[in-house]
Amino acid sequence: MRYRKIDMKMWGDEKFRRLSPLPPSGQSLFIYLLTSPFATSLPGIYKIGLGTLQDELGWSMEGIREGIREGIREGIIRYDDKARVLLIPNAIKYNPPQSLNVIKSWGIHWDEIPECELKMASYQAFEGFLEGMGEGFLYAFRESCRMPCLIQEQEQEQEQEEHSMSGKPDFAPLKNENLEIKKQAIEILNFLNEATGRNYRPVDTNLKLIIARLKSGATFKNCKAVIVRKVDAWAADAKMSDYLRPATLFNATKFEQYMGELYLGGSEDVSK
Repeated sequence: MRYRKIDMKMWGDEKFRRLSPLPPSGQSLFIYLLTSPFATSLPGIYKIGLGTLQDELGWSMEGIREGIREGIREGIIRYDDKARVLLIPNAIKYNPPQSLNVIKSWGIHWDEIPECELKMASYQAFEGFLEGMGEGFLYAFRESCRMPCLIQEQEQEQEQEEHSMSGKPDFAPLKNENLEIKKQAIEILNFLNEATGRNYRPVDTNLKLIIARLKSGATFKNCKAVIVRKVDAWAADAKMSDYLRPATLFNATKFEQYMGELYLGGSEDVSK
């Protein structure tokens, strides 16, 4: 790939501002967002309202909304009008942090992003990407960019691992579970076995996580779609194929990340 450095201060340069302005369009909006002076060291997540975009670009409000609609339709923009948060989902893939100090600098900007669904989606995307860069990068991220609701979940996961290592059961036995949900969980586990050529047994340890995801609102089709996507991505990789297991695929944090990869549309209706 070819890359070029762009000075974001160009938007305030007198000569540049005298040039013909960008016409309202999805492409124009996306280019502006990538080079915008509102961008921070956080890849692809902004605290910005539609009115601010209108003032900066000189477009009509309908032009701004149409540009966002186009980006949402193509899966390259998500927008939450209530929180005024805009997300470019794959930005970190093209702007990875170059050092631990870069990640540590994220903390100040991270705290300025309002709590919302897109902030959670961004956290999960960053976490998933940084796992591949090593434990040091992942640790620096978790220390610099905090999500209280996930910290508790990670602590619970750590406790489960410690119980497993001590020989104690990972989960309490399933009791009085809805029979239909348990049946779906077994079918999903069987689908995973068929897709991977493995033989995970329908025991409590494997079913508990799948049942939890179904109870949290995931559908039977969602679970199968996640399996298919991850089999396609990991099956041919000797290292990653080890993670085609219930404990990884249906872990609460991981599963939501994988679901986000399937649905990159926006959370805000900009059709008004």
